[in-house]
Amino acid sequence: MDTAKLLGGQRGRVHTGGSLIRDRPEYIRGALDVVAWALHATFIGLAYRKGPDKVDTDVLLLVVMSAITIFFHFVYFFGIVTLSGIVTLSGEVRKKSQIGTKTYPDIFTFGLNQRNTLKWFEYSITATLGTLSLAYTSSGHNEASGPVLFFLAAVAVTEQTTGYLWDSIDSFENMNSSDLRKWPAYRAYFTTFLCQAAEFVVLFSIVHTHETPDDPSSQLLIPGSWWAYTITWSLFGLWAGLRPIYLDRLDTRVQVSEIGYSILSTTAKISLFGTILQEKGIIE
Repeated sequence: MDTAKLLGGQRGRVHTGGSLIRDRPEYIRGALDVVAWALHATFIGLAYRKGPDKVDTDVLLLVVMSAITIFFHFVYFFGIVTLSGIVTLSGEVRKKSQIGTKTYPDIFTFGLNQRNTLKWFEYSITATLGTLSLAYTSSGHNEASGPVLFFLAAVAVTEQTTGYLWDSIDSFENMNSSDLRKWPAYRAYFTTFLCQAAEFVVLFSIVHTHETPDDPSSQLLIPGSWWAYTITWSLFGLWAGLRPIYLDRLDTRVQVSEIGYSILSTTAKISLFGTILQEKGIIE
């Protein structure tokens, strides 16, 4: 596979004459949206396969998470289709190369040429619901109190505001050294990593148990849902951290970044949904 041709770049690093991501990013994004619809709809159906009476609070939160995710992916899909030149809002045919440029400076491009900042609003809802779902799971020995749930929700929303701040910077690579947004963005990024680490610890304290529940010296049992959550939720921060290191050097930095977030979003939510349904015996 010609990775350079797929990604595109600048300064002779990974740039070639053509790139699917550069030339037709709507094909990839649209396909990812369709995959998200199918997977989330499938898992909503699986959640109810044994009847609504088997749907506890944690699973219900996941169902709501997936339903909202489907809605937003419909918005992304039809927004991308509209702006890609396949269909237009005003009936005027717009070339993709003009989208998000001085010709049409105010067009929100859903990640085609400008960063899809709407995803952070989506994540502030759906990722928070995923966090609370894990906190409500019945596999642990500690019941999450109101203040703990508030802390988890607050941290989850704060993480998305950092993502929004990160996306407000078009390119770290081309950023002027005197740009006042640079260091606040870095501080917010690393502070969010600390908050997320605290979130993982709090969730661990809720969901872990022991082979003999009343014997702390017995074998420690950590549910797979915690591992699925911790690993996949961490990947968002790592992906964002690649921007100043590598991604912003690409000509296709916006498109590659948005495709990555779309893949991570579906992977993280479905992984958590699937492991919780498996632990509850709803799927095998």
